[in-house]
Amino acid sequence: MVQTEQKVKNYIDVQGMLPAPGGILIGLSGGADSVALFLLLRALYGTDEAFPITAVHVHHGIRGAEADRDVHFVQALCERYGVLLETRYVDAPAFASEHGLSEEEAGRELRYGIFEEIRQARSASYIAVAHNQNDVAETVLFHMARGSSLHGMTGIPSKRGAVIRPILCLTREEIEDYLAEKGESYCTDSTNADIGYDRNRIRHQVLPGLCEVNSGAVGHIARLSEALSETDAYLAEMTAQALEACRSTEENRGELIVSRVLTYPGILQKRMIYEMIAVCGGAKKDITERHIEACLALMRGETGKEVHLPYRITVKKNYDRLAFLRGQADGENVRFRSALEIPGVITLPDGSTLTATLTEKKTSGFEKNIYTKFFDYDKIKGTLCVRTPEDGDELIFSVKGSRKKLSRIFIDTKIDRDRREGWPVVACGGEILWAIGLRGSEGYRISEETKTVLILEYKDRKEDGDVWRKK
Repeated sequence: MVQTEQKVKNYIDVQGMLPAPGGILIGLSGGADSVALFLLLRALYGTDEAFPITAVHVHHGIRGAEADRDVHFVQALCERYGVLLETRYVDAPAFASEHGLSEEEAGRELRYGIFEEIRQARSASYIAVAHNQNDVAETVLFHMARGSSLHGMTGIPSKRGAVIRPILCLTREEIEDYLAEKGESYCTDSTNADIGYDRNRIRHQVLPGLCEVNSGAVGHIARLSEALSETDAYLAEMTAQALEACRSTEENRGELIVSRVLTYPGILQKRMIYEMIAVCGGAKKDITERHIEACLALMRGETGKEVHLPYRITVKKNYDRLAFLRGQADGENVRFRSALEIPGVITLPDGSTLTATLTEKKTSGFEKNIYTKFFDYDKIKGTLCVRTPEDGDELIFSVKGSRKKLSRIFIDTKIDRDRREGWPVVACGGEILWAIGLRGSEGYRISEETKTVLILEYKDRKEDGDVWRKK
């Protein structure tokens, strides 16, 4: 057994990835990482009837001929090694448009959905995917740059549910060396070289610079991530125990007993408040350090005071109780309307910001995500404003000009009814250009005739760049 194969086998055993016999599905894109995963698992378990292997390839409906090439490559690879291949075709761009996602997010959601569907159909136990140490390092640096919490610094887990990551112990250099040793080729995704994407910029510019400081930087970051993961898991357990001791024993479990909370270290106080907000609001992604600090100050302040948080949560101090309440507070006005200057920056009532800038048309370099949108500025004839929804709001939903009610979009994207009233939109008169985080109007799509592009970027708050999300 070659050294790399032994290293992966030891990692699988130590992490307990294959605790019992069962079929293994391998996500096989055709790239270097997935081909190495395929070869390694076949070398380790290809003759073991207890762990039958099936490869799964997903064609995402993007990259044209390059994606078709990938299909032919993995078909030939699996035929050569005698491994069954399941191939699926999806339309990631259409799914992204329908659900208000980037193509990358849509592709991932569709891909893992297919993996799980095939796993159940074939009664397999495991889904093996090809993340490696470089992916961990890139993820940690990406989250660090955006002001992540401790949990965000834990990188990529070695296993979660049925998903296992057997080559998370290898660097990309080790993977390429293994492929060269085996004399195996692989496909290259041309979009991975586009440094207009943040992750690619980290991959091609930031990590190489760190490796010049220390050649083992990738492994060091990955090991730090593992240590932080253990720390986070321990703190999560301690937080759960503290919450049980500090929650009100009365019927309303949405209250903390302040005097008990104050007996715990500051880090557990913060985590308890974070969990209470998350439970009350039903989500975690909008919760920032600023919100937690506001609750800590309230807890130490006078009785009768309150603070207002995302998801229309009100936290009230009532003597020795801190109550977390969901719903519109008395006298709270969630509706707003503000003119949008171009170029300019506007701060919305919840502290989020919308930045408008203009640029000449480019053919590439526009990063795709649901919080930055690009419009044909020459088609905009009126004054733009940022406001909350109004009766009759609609936007152009297709390139053919068909329209859809904003209320229908809220329903289709499963936005809670009590969040719709305060949802920010960009409008020109009665027409919606962008329901932020959900959908942009097709009526202002950039075309070959576009001369000036309007860039709109929405962020939760300036100080740490946390991006607002819809869930």
